[in-house]
Amino acid sequence: MERATRAFQGNRVRLTPGAWALFLVATLTLALVGCGHAPLRSDQPGEPALIPIRAAFERTITAARQDPSIAWRSGWLGNASINLFGGPRRGLCYEWRNLVYDGVIDTVRQVGWAATGVVVSKGTYSEHSAVIVFDPKRVPVDQVLAADPGRPVYVLDAWRRGEADIYPLHTWLKLPLIRRSPPQIKPLPVDAAPTPTARPTGPVSPRPTGA
Repeated sequence: MERATRAFQGNRVRLTPGAWALFLVATLTLALVGCGHAPLRSDQPGEPALIPIRAAFERTITAARQDPSIAWRSGWLGNASINLFGGPRRGLCYEWRNLVYDGVIDTVRQVGWAATGVVVSKGTYSEHSAVIVFDPKRVPVDQVLAADPGRPVYVLDAWRRGEADIYPLHTWLKLPLIRRSPPQIKPLPVDAAPTPTARPTGPVSPRPTGA
């Protein structure tokens, strides 16, 4: 939703009461989609490497919530408040993605895993992105998005609930109501200033160095 949302932010939309009602109904419907695809429970961590990764993820979300200068929002209603009212609000999916990546990347590397971004429906108004983590020793970097269920590939997605939610990749891919294009890797960090020697050479890198 990165490009599409930024374009929308530049053109604030005024909705009539009737349009608001329809928007809220659609929003609540979308928010309920995926209830049968819950994130991993914290008491069932699965892969041992996910324990310190989850801890770093939770610390990142807690710190963001405690920041007095930014009001973090989540989900479709959060997107609506950010786009319509602006101000110190944050919480579009790519903002959560960047926050989470910065907060967990050191821990991910310490446990020998890799992290980067993943996006579905890229370039459309249903675009959604998050952070993907995986064990490069067991899943080749060029097969991350095609990994079978049960393989060590997980998505860290704080946008949906504003919580440190971790999903197996195959579960996360079932969450969107509409998927207009297949999932793609979004190399992170996106705020790095890439140079000809710093650009990633493949779709995923254990140490992403450019956008």
